[in-house]
Amino acid sequence: MNIKLFEGLFNKAKSKIDTSELPKEKSDKFFELLKENMAEELQKPTHIAVIGKCGVGKTSTINALFGTDWKISHVKAATKEEEILMLEGERGTLKISDLPGFGEDIDKEEEYSQLYKRVLSECDVALLILKADTRDMAEVQRMLRDVVGRDFDVSKRIVVGLNQVDNVQPGHWLEKPNLPSVEQENSIKEIVVERIKSIEKVCAIKPSQVIAYSAKKHYHLEHLFRAMVSGTAGEAWVMNAKGKVADYLELVDPEFRPPTNNKE
Repeated sequence: MNIKLFEGLFNKAKSKIDTSELPKEKSDKFFELLKENMAEELQKPTHIAVIGKCGVGKTSTINALFGTDWKISHVKAATKEEEILMLEGERGTLKISDLPGFGEDIDKEEEYSQLYKRVLSECDVALLILKADTRDMAEVQRMLRDVVGRDFDVSKRIVVGLNQVDNVQPGHWLEKPNLPSVEQENSIKEIVVERIKSIEKVCAIKPSQVIAYSAKKHYHLEHLFRAMVSGTAGEAWVMNAKGKVADYLELVDPEFRPPTNNKE
């Protein structure tokens, strides 16, 4: 854990606690214990289950959200069982459960269903990634119905990410401002509405848990991360502290960036 980052987190937490009525000795002891507990929590791996078929952008999404360096493989076949990765970053450790793509092997549907149920009950948050322009939601619905259903305790920790909105048709991505065209924006809004309707039929999920984004373009990554923090099963501040979300402005042409108020 980055020491400077941790000190900032601790001081922020400390500023929100009023110990003025305590003797200085007790106040100092309280904050000493708080610091120890915070350090201990941050050292624990944050467990994220990542669900989705090959090509949906699981690797690029995690890297863009947490500043990690999970290697992208374009030749490896889809995993047929849970693959656990421990990703170390300056903000702490992530435990990633990379689950096999649903619907990839009909002979293993029951086995996969049990695997999904176990991992989703254990993880801090589950990120189900779909291609935004994917129209076939039957497999997704069947998986969510069989694995999650109306179990609110599990469904509240699921975030559905609709990735690759830069490829949505009609229209085209505006490269210089790094934004969707008007036609794309309208299509994206319609897609989100339709995906929410499809998911709500089988799973107790809120509209705020479905986020359209682009990992490649860093578009709406902050929205996706906020949804993951909200859905975290454990301490939300720990997830928040480990995020290092890529800024979409980095990919915006300087001509289109908002002016900064840099005062000497």
